[in-house]
Amino acid sequence: MMAKEKTWFQKLGYKQNPFIIKPYAFNEDLQGYRVQIRKVNTSIKRGRVIFIEGDYGVGKTAVLKEIIKAFKGKKKLIYYSANRSEGSIPFDALIKGRAGPLGKMFGVRPKELILMIDEAQKLTLHDCEKIEYLIKKGHFRSVILVSDSYAKANLTDSLRRKIGNKVLSLGEVISDYTAVKIVRTRLGKKNRKFMQPKIIKEVFERANRNPRTLLEHLEDIARYVVEEKGAEKVTPEDVAYVLA
Repeated sequence: MMAKEKTWFQKLGYKQNPFIIKPYAFNEDLQGYRVQIRKVNTSIKRGRVIFIEGDYGVGKTAVLKEIIKAFKGKKKLIYYSANRSEGSIPFDALIKGRAGPLGKMFGVRPKELILMIDEAQKLTLHDCEKIEYLIKKGHFRSVILVSDSYAKANLTDSLRRKIGNKVLSLGEVISDYTAVKIVRTRLGKKNRKFMQPKIIKEVFERANRNPRTLLEHLEDIARYVVEEKGAEKVTPEDVAYVLA
């Protein structure tokens, strides 16, 4: 029986693809977001309304999980994806759901809760008005809205005023330095010469600074260089050829 031909990453000495796309890109590396996550958590503690925006693949899921991890133990955080609702969001049911078994039995409606709405582009004006009402009544201490674009979100003017400048744009957070650091960590010391920092920066720009797209591009380039060229190092010409 003929031996199975090695994959490009096996030829480089890896057991699995170093550029593999995990459930969310850059799962293991949030260096570029640490300061921003701390700022968001501080704003939540102070009872603010915050908007987090970013395209698919920039790490929204990773950031949200970090925020949820910081607050869910207190049983004060409600996470809800607006994609689940065809009509208005069932805020009253969500609030009562945080009351616990006895609270539900006696109709308790907790206060000082933290509301996180994912896919916030699905919010209706009625939803926004209800959020404002529940903030006023003290049921929501802080609100985090998450979507791909703040500008395109269907928010009331008064809710936008509450948000003010508290908009975190994830696509603008990751620097060239962070992108290089993460990629070189994935490659490890033995293959650092395979892809120089200037190559990583160039691909990052061509990926519109999107971490997920960066990893996809790097995988395509690495496969071409190893399998088709049989080379040991990525060149600018390889980048231009693969991403043409």
